[in-house]
Amino acid sequence: MHRFYHSLRFKLLSVCFLISIVPIIIMQMIFYNLSESYIKQKINSLTNKNLSYIQISIESDLEYYRGILYRIAADDAITDDEVKVKNGDDFTRESYGIKLRDLLASYADIRDEIVGITYISSSNQDVFYDKRNMSATNYIWDSYSSEEKEKIYNNVHNSNRVVFFNIKNHYYNNEKSCLYNVGIRVWNIKTGEDLGIILLSIDEQRLQNICNIQSDTATNNSVKEYSFIVDSKNEILSFSDKNYIGKKFDQTEHGIATLMQSVPFDLKNGVLVNSVSIPGANWKVINLVDKESMFYEINLLRKFTIIVTFLIVIFCSLFIILFTNKFYGSVKTIIEAIKRAKSGDFNAHLRLKGENELVFIGNEFNDMMLKIKGLVENLKQQNEYIFEISNRKREAEINAIVAQINPHFLYNTLDCINWIAIRDENFKISQMIGNLADILRYSIHGVNEQVTIYEMIEWLKKYLYLYSVRLNYSFQTVWNIDDNILSYKIYKLLIQPVVENAIVHGFKECDHKQTLLITIRKENEKSLQIKIEDNGVGIPEEKLVHLFDVTCKKKVGLFNVKERLKIYYKDSAQMHIDSKQQKGTKVTLKIPLVS
Repeated sequence: MHRFYHSLRFKLLSVCFLISIVPIIIMQMIFYNLSESYIKQKINSLTNKNLSYIQISIESDLEYYRGILYRIAADDAITDDEVKVKNGDDFTRESYGIKLRDLLASYADIRDEIVGITYISSSNQDVFYDKRNMSATNYIWDSYSSEEKEKIYNNVHNSNRVVFFNIKNHYYNNEKSCLYNVGIRVWNIKTGEDLGIILLSIDEQRLQNICNIQSDTATNNSVKEYSFIVDSKNEILSFSDKNYIGKKFDQTEHGIATLMQSVPFDLKNGVLVNSVSIPGANWKVINLVDKESMFYEINLLRKFTIIVTFLIVIFCSLFIILFTNKFYGSVKTIIEAIKRAKSGDFNAHLRLKGENELVFIGNEFNDMMLKIKGLVENLKQQNEYIFEISNRKREAEINAIVAQINPHFLYNTLDCINWIAIRDENFKISQMIGNLADILRYSIHGVNEQVTIYEMIEWLKKYLYLYSVRLNYSFQTVWNIDDNILSYKIYKLLIQPVVENAIVHGFKECDHKQTLLITIRKENEKSLQIKIEDNGVGIPEEKLVHLFDVTCKKKVGLFNVKERLKIYYKDSAQMHIDSKQQKGTKVTLKIPLVS
């Protein structure tokens, strides 16, 4: 025995053992570490994509609700009925209240999650439509106390934008439901009369459905996660257990553990917390991921690596003794496959002949690579699914909006009103209606088409006439047009934002005679010069500096005109602005002559 330990055979076997087994163990460790890193990266990527999908979906919904409110506020039929409800006698209020409720119902029925719409007049009268309630009792509005009603009304009334309110618990037919409200101020555009506010009541369950739709398809077999929403004060807005709504989200380990007791599935083995903001409503989506399920594949890989390594040590020792050459060839094949997997080739496949342990290891390796490849494919399919769902949703919303616009209905209605005005010999109204119809026809069709300068001027005269009537003839327009350029072409609505900007902003709070000068002439044989001048209040210097700043979130009409010039004429067009406070503003456009 002593002689054996000192024999060349023992030393050779020992060296062979060390040379063969140690590299295999190291390769297994490297493969495990690389695989672990890859799986972590993919799961984190999926979690981030799920959060991104939730963010996009919620912001898309919020934007859609804003659009509904703006359409309601701009709906002449609703505005007229609101005036009757506010100012009429009891009979008028009752009859027009019924009509107004039907109009509100048409908007509420667009989306299932819109539970109801409530109009509260400035005289504290309300008209509502509630899908769940056909009685005369407004369960939604009446669930608020007098102080809450006053606070909600003032917050909406004093804001120039859409206002979001936190979740409110409501009880209907002894069942608890959670709603959040979106409000906007309404007034009569024609008279400027304050009419009150409009509240859109949305079922909170819609937020829950968006937040957790990914849980069913998250990963292969695997990741348990749950998402919910908090506000800027860290109060819970949306949660599966409605008892938590309105409570503070405790981010401590104890608070999260308590919260996890109410989630739809077991998240009691420690969680990872991620979040994403919803800027449109100043909300935040909190995402909880179960650590054990997240690292399920990694733990499985760890166990499998340990088992495989142990088997390699045992079987390779026997093969070193009996089949050194064959063992070396097989090990070389395994190492090459591992290198391919390491480089990202998950199609790596071992083909070992015979019936031995190395063949078994090769088969297990192949199975492992198939599983990893399947996981990658699943992740890819998830990404494609999320993208497809997002595109379909957005496309459906756009189609829904477009479907609500019926230009022929508008034209026919305006023609009807025009004939009524002519019959009653109210020719001023007839002229206004006619001009408005021409403006609509001109504006709706072919915005990016070119028209003659003559057509553009004729349209602009009608536009300015309506604006002048609206503003009680507070300004005059002076035209300085070169007759030789009337046949040249210009893009539709190119200078309209400049003219509107001069009237809306230039003549705002102006205490002297207001004049708008429009000059169009040939600058040379290749270019046309357009000047729009006003003697208004001018543009403040600090605003003028940042007027064309691309990083500015709030884009104005002048910015959009400059962008359109770039699109239409590339570098062949110029735009220049001169403005002095209390002196006025001059906007100069230089564009190529197009015959």
